[in-house]
Amino acid sequence: MDKIRTLIIEDEPAIRKELQWLVSQEESLKLEAMAGSVKESLQIIKSTEIDLILMDIQLTDGTAFDILNQLEEPSFQIIFITAYNHFAIKAIKYGALDYLLKPIDNDEFLTAIQKIKKVKQADYQNQIKLLKAHHTAKT
Repeated sequence: MDKIRTLIIEDEPAIRKELQWLVSQEESLKLEAMAGSVKESLQIIKSTEIDLILMDIQLTDGTAFDILNQLEEPSFQIIFITAYNHFAIKAIKYGALDYLLKPIDNDEFLTAIQKIKKVKQADYQNQIKLLKAHHTAKT
């Protein structure tokens, strides 16, 4: 099985380091890159093949939703990581595979990674398209 190419988007250095460590402990994941801003994230996403993004919602120059709104057809899965549980509903509407609260619990992280292994990529991409179309129609 190919490793899951992973991007970490997190603006807090300590949390980014923790996520990097968690990814290194999971043999099915391969860390491709890390970013700390909307601008940097978009550059990486457009130039690197990514299967999974571990994405903080609140960044210094915007939000994870700002990133997702600028992408035509995301081809990756998303696990949102945030200190704020009030973003949960919005994250679900954007097709989050999971939603982890900081500080990150190792067992919850591993459970989220297990979900990724079970989800078929094509099914997930169709889900994202439908959710995005539905969201655009309402706004």
